[in-house]
Amino acid sequence: MKMAYIEAQLISKEKNLTWLLYAFLLTVFAMATPFELRFSVHGWMSLSEAAAKIESGSLSRQVSLITLGVFAIVSLFWDSRNRIRINGVLGYIVIFFLFLAVLSVIYSINRMFTIRRVVVLFMLSLGALAVAKRLTLRQILLLAFCAGIFSLVSGFLCEVVLGTFKPFEGVYRFTGVLGPNFQASNCSMLLIAAVALAHKAKGTRIRSFYLAIACLSFVFLILTKSRGGMVGATVGLVTYGGLMSPRKTAVCLFTILFFACAVYLVASDELGAFGKRLLTLGRTDIGDIGQNLTTLTGRTHLWTTTVFSATQEHLLFGYGYDSFWSASRVAAQKEGYELGSTHNGYLHILLGLGLTGAITYVLIRILGIIAYIRLFRKARNTEHASAVALLISFSLIIVFLDLPLKPYLATFIDMTILAKIAFIARSAHNRGF
Repeated sequence: MKMAYIEAQLISKEKNLTWLLYAFLLTVFAMATPFELRFSVHGWMSLSEAAAKIESGSLSRQVSLITLGVFAIVSLFWDSRNRIRINGVLGYIVIFFLFLAVLSVIYSINRMFTIRRVVVLFMLSLGALAVAKRLTLRQILLLAFCAGIFSLVSGFLCEVVLGTFKPFEGVYRFTGVLGPNFQASNCSMLLIAAVALAHKAKGTRIRSFYLAIACLSFVFLILTKSRGGMVGATVGLVTYGGLMSPRKTAVCLFTILFFACAVYLVASDELGAFGKRLLTLGRTDIGDIGQNLTTLTGRTHLWTTTVFSATQEHLLFGYGYDSFWSASRVAAQKEGYELGSTHNGYLHILLGLGLTGAITYVLIRILGIIAYIRLFRKARNTEHASAVALLISFSLIIVFLDLPLKPYLATFIDMTILAKIAFIARSAHNRGF
């Protein structure tokens, strides 16, 4: 009886420590991102403000990332529950990518700027490794759920208080505290995590709670009117369903496709305008819908005129890790879409680390997804299927958003999932390690 009591106390203490870790990480990234409480009022900053902020950096981000780094170092040395090892080719490729980032300091167009960005990368990497070492895959999934809830609720409350929550207006987009596209990435993550947790839940009440949150996150994902987030969430959910229930998913997709084709044959003319509006998620803040669809809201023009031409000058190794959009380059841009952003994660890495770094990063993502699929086939765990879904969803979202390897919650959780499969010893596949 006494042993059972002691064991129960230890389990309770461990749960409390896990929730404290969640609270710590949410606080760190609320400061590191940072969350802009009045974003829905003033929107994006001007070019001069962006250039000044890039030049000076953010004190809150520096403090929060240093705190994350200190926590990671202490945790990695003191926590002995899981052994760190290099798991095959994936682990070596991740190390090679980090090596490329450090090496880029030597040839960077702005050495001090690159050093700052490399330090950020290593703080995030250490933090992701420490969290992957401490938490199980299911606990990481719960962290993704909590992060999504935190982002959604804080953004919603800010808009309500500021009077900017107007979902029935055509120009409205749910921006919250991050901006619509970044909020969409968090909503997509929350949706997949909630569905996976609901599938795993044993009790009816807790399952209903997770499903309710999934529906809520889907509504707010639509309100962001972000096509990247919608594509990522849709493909992620289809992937999860295909792994867990392949026959049911195939039947559902076939049924939807059949009825869509039937409706189109009956009313093709009327559906033309509706289809274009649907593909833009009902946004009325854009001009020519057809041109908007073909250029991805101007992204293709940015990529061809700025990114590809700049890449030719530093094709193999880039301009230095995350250093292309320096303060001087942002200040030189014209007011408009090219506000210090590539709007594509893969091209963003291509500018920083060249073709070598971009190919390495793509390989990391592909091998990580393949590794989790192999684990799923062996153990048939919900956690492995959800990891695959989250990795695929994020891989698609960053086609529209230069989000990878930056201090955002979704990025950190993505890095943690990859660190789990690349560097943590997998002694028990059936427990989701």
